[in-house]
Amino acid sequence: MKLKVVATLCALAMGSAGTAFAASGTLSNQVSQLQAQVQKLQAQVNSMGNSGSASVAGVSVGTYSPLTWQLLDNTVGVGTEMAILKARQQNNISNQALYFGGEGKADAIYQHSNTGGVFNTASTGSSSAKNRTQLSLTQGALDVIGNMNNWATAYVQIGATNIGGSGASDNATFQKGYLLLGDLNQSPVYGLVGKKEVDFGNFSSVNMYFNPLNRVAYQATGTQAAVGYAQYGFNGTASVMNGGNNGTNLNTSNNNQVNNFALNGTYSATNNGVNWSAGAGYLNGSGFFSNSNNTTRNSAWDVNGTVGVNNFNVIAEYTGNVDSQSSGSSRPYAYDLGANYMFPVMGHNSVVSADYSQLRADDVSGNTQTFGQYVVGFRTEAMTNVWAGVEYAYNDGVYTNNIGGSSSATTGGFIGNSSAKNNTLLLDVTAMF
Repeated sequence: MKLKVVATLCALAMGSAGTAFAASGTLSNQVSQLQAQVQKLQAQVNSMGNSGSASVAGVSVGTYSPLTWQLLDNTVGVGTEMAILKARQQNNISNQALYFGGEGKADAIYQHSNTGGVFNTASTGSSSAKNRTQLSLTQGALDVIGNMNNWATAYVQIGATNIGGSGASDNATFQKGYLLLGDLNQSPVYGLVGKKEVDFGNFSSVNMYFNPLNRVAYQATGTQAAVGYAQYGFNGTASVMNGGNNGTNLNTSNNNQVNNFALNGTYSATNNGVNWSAGAGYLNGSGFFSNSNNTTRNSAWDVNGTVGVNNFNVIAEYTGNVDSQSSGSSRPYAYDLGANYMFPVMGHNSVVSADYSQLRADDVSGNTQTFGQYVVGFRTEAMTNVWAGVEYAYNDGVYTNNIGGSSSATTGGFIGNSSAKNNTLLLDVTAMF
């Protein structure tokens, strides 16, 4: 079958070259047109098996799995709108009006803790249980990209987490939805309005499943308006969000005003075979508020970087609050350091990874606590767009979530148990289209 495809493409290229020669009459035009044909055909060959198209009720629809991985994979951080803009710029998703993508992430999980009661009591049947096993579809999601015209793209993502797991509702929720305006072939300026992750920091991960503690504590999601600029390897964004305890890891004093905002910038380049990036960001309105009256900006800052050489990649990120919490003794911070190496195993793409993240913050009583998480993993692409893997995590302290301006908090602290020691082994299968 592959030989027939290659032969057909070669015949098309030779036929196009002959036509170009007769029309142009010059060798240079002939070569230029032949190169253009070959590049176009090569792009089509490369996309075979990763995309598809059809027509439904007169509307052209398609799939493009490389973009789905960039939008839904757990390793991806913020700024996912750039994946859509670049896919349109490279004509990977410009031929159909609608593109559909989907993800399924199924897991078998074993957990052991030295402290009873840290697991969901509904799953263990006992508040003192120290072990838990569980089967669940930890993530099921569908997304739609609507190409409205050359400048406007609509994006919607719905999904559910922990489907079939203990204490799960199995209800699908509206996870993201925004209108994206931009055409990088025409202008480096773009904008968006809607609900998505805030462009603050990086928060990418080498882990297929486990979220680093800096992401859990600081990556923000909410309804926003943003404008960005992307050119010459630089991407900068400015965003404004609703105030109050709205969204995830967002909190300021007034929920009747648009008084949260974020600034973020990243520069990426390749030098002598080394791919690298460096970024910095500022968020007005992190989830850790600075005093019991919650009257300050609750601002946080972030620096991050990545380096990739010969299939070996390293990521590093530090995020911290500008002001201390109400106790006055601690400024919350978190950081993440991870690395992975990509290599083939029996002809299958494979990745081995290791990651450490740490978080320090005040609890609801004003006591400073520190949490650490170690993760190691291995995964392989068992078949096209289907990855299977295993991850092990050791948690020195169990951090649950930032409760922000909850009435039960006196300091804007967190819910968690810093003395618990958890071991988690997870077997995972992830598929996308």
